[in-house]
Amino acid sequence: MSDGQGVVRAVSWRDMCPWLIIFRSFGLALRGGMLLAATAAVLLTPLGWKLADVAFISAESREANPGFARSAERLGSWPSGGAATARSADDVLEHLGRTRSLAAEAFHQITSPFRSLFSTGLTTQQTAFYIFGALWTLAIWAFFGGLITRMAAVELGREERITLKEAVLFTGRKYVSYLVAPLAPLCVVLLILLLSIPVGWLMAADATLPFAGLLWILVLLGGFVSAVVLLGLLLGWPLMWATVSSEGTDAFDALSRGYAYTFQRPLHYLFYAVLVLLFGALASLLVSLFADSVVGLAYWATGWGAGNERIGVVQAYVAGGGEPSGMQWMGVSLIGALNSLVYCFATGFAFSFFWCAATAVYLLLRYDVDQTEFDEIHMDDEDVSYALPPLMRDEAGVPTAPSADQGAEAAAASGEGDGDGDGSHAAT
Repeated sequence: MSDGQGVVRAVSWRDMCPWLIIFRSFGLALRGGMLLAATAAVLLTPLGWKLADVAFISAESREANPGFARSAERLGSWPSGGAATARSADDVLEHLGRTRSLAAEAFHQITSPFRSLFSTGLTTQQTAFYIFGALWTLAIWAFFGGLITRMAAVELGREERITLKEAVLFTGRKYVSYLVAPLAPLCVVLLILLLSIPVGWLMAADATLPFAGLLWILVLLGGFVSAVVLLGLLLGWPLMWATVSSEGTDAFDALSRGYAYTFQRPLHYLFYAVLVLLFGALASLLVSLFADSVVGLAYWATGWGAGNERIGVVQAYVAGGGEPSGMQWMGVSLIGALNSLVYCFATGFAFSFFWCAATAVYLLLRYDVDQTEFDEIHMDDEDVSYALPPLMRDEAGVPTAPSADQGAEAAAASGEGDGDGDGSHAAT
């Protein structure tokens, strides 16, 4: 007789703790296609800010506002590190205390230009500078962020991989949706701004100030709507791109899901965000230490040939201390550029991690709100893969079932084009 005791032979951790997929973001972010895409975006983004600097910022405005000049220089520079040296245990602990989470760093860098637009006291030139740079940043990351979230969605949801070419083709078709989804809320805020400007005209003179006071309730209402829209955008825009990548949908659905999942499950979102930030902080420490180790070991190895004193001089030049001349400048520039490339890959990993984690959070929130399983990811070729082959016609024009080879060729041909409408699909 059976004693009625059961034996647990396997535990489905994914069902018991679905939030564990967040920890897969680290491994996914190291994949070649995702890392290269993120690094390419890191290299392209400063170019737009350099163009904005040349087009909108004059030398006089730089001298008048040193703080803005430093901000413009930072936005137009590529990632770089200081003089990498070996770290003791105390150095590592100190570095950990100053380390910002990878997710937080990526979030800050992408949203910083848009948040700067709402700063008070901006001149017309500064506003144009931030608008151009922000739109450039959005245009770059709308493609590369969509590319990363698409590959991450298929990997996290369906446990499958797609090629970089397939991801690029998908992102190219959906690029407008990636671009428009976060822009639509900003257009709403812009409309509210335009409606509020006439009240500002009334406030400019003492005689019309009472009329501005009568209309102030409308301005406050516009401020309330703007605050809600911007809060939802600030928290929900990563979910919008994950929506397009997972559902293959348009900007409107991405916009509605981004806001709905943010406001319907705020505590769930907060829990997932805390996990991402904590895990990202540990990953950030590991990646920054690894990048410093790569550069530091390069200096250490060459120090055996050049001598420690000479290597110290080169490191100082690379770090910006002193002014090399002649051949020194050329060599230092090449060394500094290659060192910066190492740190660009490290920064690219931060963005790759951010988008992989954002995709994982979207799948979790979608499951919490809609009870949609993780593996329900839109795939462009599903209908073609599982469709019955079209019927063939013999010499008399009678439909007949194709042979195995003919069916494969016909199915491939029907997947490439829309067909001429002569044939019909096999009926059950």
